[in-house]
Amino acid sequence: MNVFSDRGLWLTILISSVILLISFPALLLHGNETMFSAGGDGLKNYFTVLFYLQQNNGVHFSGMNYPFGEHISFADAQAGIAVPMQWLSSIFPSLKNNGLALINYAVFAGIVAGAASFYLLLKQFGISRSVAITGALLISFLSPQLFRIEAHFGLSYIFFFPLSIFLFLKTEEKPNWKRFTATIVLIAWMGLLHFYLAVIVCLFLFAFALLQTVTGFKKINRKTLLLPWIIPIAVLVLLQLFIFFTDDVTDRPSKPWGFFSALADVKTVFLPHSTDLLGKPVSGYPVVAEGFAYIGAAAILFLLLFLSTAVYRAVVKKTVSLWHPFSSKEMLLFAGSILLLLFSMGVPFVWHLEFLVDKISFLRQFRGLGRFAWPFYYITGMFTIIYCYRIYTTATGKAYRMFLFLSFFAVAGLWAAECKYRVKGLQRLDNEAHKNHLRFHGKNYGSLLAKANVYPSDFQAILCFPFYHIGSEKFSIDYWPSPFYSMKAAMQTGLPVVNVMLSRTSLSQSSATVQLLSDSLIEKQLISKLPTQRPFLLITSGNQFSANELRLIQQAELLITDGEIAMYKLPLTAFDAPAAAARERYFNKKDQLYNYGLYQSTVDSSNAVLKFFDPSTAFSAASMINNSKVKKPLLLDTVLNGYSDNDTLHVSLWIQIEPEKDALPLLEIEQLNQNKQAAYTELPFKWATDVLANRVRVTGTFVLKQKSNRVRITLSEGSKYMNLLIKKPSEDIYVPAGSNAVYFNNIPLKLN
Repeated sequence: MNVFSDRGLWLTILISSVILLISFPALLLHGNETMFSAGGDGLKNYFTVLFYLQQNNGVHFSGMNYPFGEHISFADAQAGIAVPMQWLSSIFPSLKNNGLALINYAVFAGIVAGAASFYLLLKQFGISRSVAITGALLISFLSPQLFRIEAHFGLSYIFFFPLSIFLFLKTEEKPNWKRFTATIVLIAWMGLLHFYLAVIVCLFLFAFALLQTVTGFKKINRKTLLLPWIIPIAVLVLLQLFIFFTDDVTDRPSKPWGFFSALADVKTVFLPHSTDLLGKPVSGYPVVAEGFAYIGAAAILFLLLFLSTAVYRAVVKKTVSLWHPFSSKEMLLFAGSILLLLFSMGVPFVWHLEFLVDKISFLRQFRGLGRFAWPFYYITGMFTIIYCYRIYTTATGKAYRMFLFLSFFAVAGLWAAECKYRVKGLQRLDNEAHKNHLRFHGKNYGSLLAKANVYPSDFQAILCFPFYHIGSEKFSIDYWPSPFYSMKAAMQTGLPVVNVMLSRTSLSQSSATVQLLSDSLIEKQLISKLPTQRPFLLITSGNQFSANELRLIQQAELLITDGEIAMYKLPLTAFDAPAAAARERYFNKKDQLYNYGLYQSTVDSSNAVLKFFDPSTAFSAASMINNSKVKKPLLLDTVLNGYSDNDTLHVSLWIQIEPEKDALPLLEIEQLNQNKQAAYTELPFKWATDVLANRVRVTGTFVLKQKSNRVRITLSEGSKYMNLLIKKPSEDIYVPAGSNAVYFNNIPLKLN
């Protein structure tokens, strides 16, 4: 029978749509005038799609990372719907102005399609229409993916798993090229919505294929055994080919940070969220753990009953055989979800096998491992429905059947109550939806510029201070609300943004962008790559700026301020490195400097500490100390003689940016008094902006609590490093570096 003629399917669609309309009326009735969020990843994921529809085509997104732009997939712009919508907008231009509705309705359509897919899947397992409808709604409206509708829209599509498994089972049931191709194309398309959706399905099919091959190698025909292997392999190959032929960036981070930082665990899978019916309410913003996949009280009861039956048969009946109403294939699906659950918890890598992650390059691509717990939620939910249905339909005796009916009805009621509280907890998004839209689209920045008699065409791009750059895995400079103001300005002016809030951004591009905020003596390589000499539109907010930001602001022309932000015209000449003036200053006072062997100083009583400097050459890779394999390199462990109690000291160190490492380390400064920690300071390299020749310099200060304290300086993980310098903040240090260069306060300066 054609599935589209199934009245139960349309009833599921209708009921789920009504539930959403009642729960989120503002977002559904005013899709183009509301927003789930106006901050964080939610705002960024709106912006990337909206800017793409307005300004771009193909697979290139130019809204951030100017002048390079980004591949649409790495901008989280949902290529699977954004690209087709862009094509359609060439026929229907009005679609360009309805991007918000596109995103909002796609999210809700994903929930409805999820319920419909679960209905079809439950029917595939022989469940009656009424029970399948009920089960589909219960599973969908307690889904952990519902929490993704606030920000991670591409991860919110509930249908990704049930529809994939439904098509796979139909293909396995009656193999033909149409079903086979449709299954592969559908899962690959899901990967264009968000890569994780396709990967989760593929790894689940791999787990199922492995179990089926091991247990049924001699019983099942070869075509059936090969199918669950071929489908995920074909999907991953298609996605890799898509990236290979459309992405020209060759230096994306190969090892994202967070493999062991976003895991599922017993609490995230078997305990409810604080906003749930059985959860423990917490004050403040309800944070959702990355690995959250609470399976619900009903599924927990099912698992307890299932396990207790197994124990009873093993202890009382003296048999290891399990009685259950599931087929062998269904048990393999269940076992496959358990394997993925263990994987989402980091098993076996958390069992002192971390080195395996580096050995298996495919695994290094994941940083949201907790998401792989989702199939366990969906499978246990379905098996709870199947278990109850089959137990009831095979039961004999009127009293027993009535007991089962009342028991299962109570369980369904508890499940429905949990769904109600889950949705209720998310209704705050609907309450704020109009305000979010007004905040992001109100107060037009183009009109604000016009008051100053300047226009977007006078600039080439937007630069926002406090500076932010998020997404290269190395640099993580995050200063909210700068992203909000820059994205708002970009949408209203059409200008791209220099700042970055993307994912897996090119290391060379990131270094060039971050370098704009480096010390004035470091030449800014990005300036020569700009297509025009027009100035930047500089937007600032607040009053907390770094020294380099203040230096640039002072060279900019204030255009207008509205109390919330200030707009400046920032000429490119502000980024010129005053190396000539610095050289002249050095030669003019060279004879007046005080010599201390390795270095020269502007003070006559210097107690500076210099380690790992090479006086024979300037900034040579050969000068770096290679301690990449050392777990926690020790750089210094001594008493800083010559300094006094409560002296403020300035410290700096260069390290190499190593692509094979997942993050930049911390410089840790520990003060010990009688072997007890007296003070601790850490300087994150990921916040540093002094970038030069694939190296980054961290700088900062610490207060020497007592002059007798032993100062111990380490790196949080192995690295290649050079030039450790500790000095007074007011002191200038010159270190000879070969015949024609010096380090001026640890910045290389050529003398000719």
